[in-house]
Amino acid sequence: MQTEKQSDAINGQRLVARPAVIHVEQLTKRYYMGRNMVPALRGVNLEVKQGEFVALMGPSGSGKSTFMNLLGCLDRPTSGHYLLDGMPVSKMNANQLADIRNQKIGFVFQSFNLLSWMTALDNVELPLVYSGLPRAERIKRARQALAIVGLKSRADHRPTELSGGQQQRVAIARALATAPSLFLADEPTGNLDSKTSMEIIAILQELNLRGLTVVLVTHEPDIASYARRQVTFRDGRVLQDTGMKDWIHITSTMVQKATLTEETTSQSLASINGEQVTN
Repeated sequence: MQTEKQSDAINGQRLVARPAVIHVEQLTKRYYMGRNMVPALRGVNLEVKQGEFVALMGPSGSGKSTFMNLLGCLDRPTSGHYLLDGMPVSKMNANQLADIRNQKIGFVFQSFNLLSWMTALDNVELPLVYSGLPRAERIKRARQALAIVGLKSRADHRPTELSGGQQQRVAIARALATAPSLFLADEPTGNLDSKTSMEIIAILQELNLRGLTVVLVTHEPDIASYARRQVTFRDGRVLQDTGMKDWIHITSTMVQKATLTEETTSQSLASINGEQVTN
């Protein structure tokens, strides 16, 4: 687990006393199949600071996906404590967890989960409908999120008119639209070819450089290597935690077609978070 005072400089950034977005203590999850009890998680302790990029790894059945579901408030632990952005979500009821998911967490999955009859813009706007924002503000934020991932010109296209990589970028924009504290990506490159996978990871890296906390689940070590920290699960426990380290930053020479620019990303993220941006 990371210590409270981490003073190393990673890629020129000092990581001193950043608040914890994720803090779990002795987290367990047990499932019951008839009379058999299956321990999916066995007393996990982990802390993720604001602005970290963490990859969760492990073989099938290791507990990484169960842990991701708990982090995303899609399920509740059997025991233990989970603080998300300082909030004790492990004790919340189903309605409270639904609010947390909408307000605090952005999700991206292996299957893009886009509604085929909606345009890219409508898909990105959808989670904002539950926030009570006026229609004009929802459209503004959705367009800004699409601009972040380089799909401003594809706003009126439906999923069937987009490539797999473009559909995943729409899914990323949808996750960003609510300005989440935590961005969870579950095997986001699983359905993509190697070049498109690098484009998606490049977007996640750029978002992380702008300050977004990213947790990525993957079974591919080469994909995990692009995160700043790798946490390996086995048999429901954390087997290894590399801690923060230098990462392999994807450059424009590794991705032939740029998907976003630093200026566009920083300005759009600031706008989505409600900050005033001057041109």
